[in-house]
Amino acid sequence: MTAEVLPALRQSGIYSMGPTPQKPEPPDAKQVLLVNEMNARANLLKEARYIYGREAAMALWDRLGLPDIAGEGVNEVAGTAADDPDGCLKHLINFTCGRNLSVRIALAFALADDVGARRMEQLGIKLRPHAYPDGVAIAYDHEYLWEVFRLTQWHGNWKLALQKLPAAHQSQNAITIDGKQRRAVVVPISLLETRLGS
Repeated sequence: MTAEVLPALRQSGIYSMGPTPQKPEPPDAKQVLLVNEMNARANLLKEARYIYGREAAMALWDRLGLPDIAGEGVNEVAGTAADDPDGCLKHLINFTCGRNLSVRIALAFALADDVGARRMEQLGIKLRPHAYPDGVAIAYDHEYLWEVFRLTQWHGNWKLALQKLPAAHQSQNAITIDGKQRRAVVVPISLLETRLGS
């Protein structure tokens, strides 16, 4: 202490211990409220996407008054349709299928209920077809599926991507889906159940 104080007194005649520490200013209440409000909106969007699908969450985004960022990012994976089988399946199960339900929720009901399983055929998806009791058949050609993949890299090529999922394969024969004989990709129910839970 004396090695510091005495030389300072000899040189200038005064000694200063440095600036006094200032108390940090309390956070701005308006800023805290804004951050909390944005976090609440983000949580609402997350739930809406999980329950009702991507499109419903995107519509809600606009109504919540959040910044318009859709044009600032890449909304799909670059490359060919077959490059992203997981993304293709994820897009399908998160898509809205009427009454603001996502395909994810409709599939969860369908796996537990025969009536729900028959309803899935209207979406081009058949659970446990006769030839594949442990599979889910996703049609190559169905009006609903064309709409699901309309503005994506999988438009018209969802079968190429879905066939690259683990243990997925092309049906050997046509399967009756939504009243018509259709070729389909057969995805194991176990894989679908795993994806529905995530």
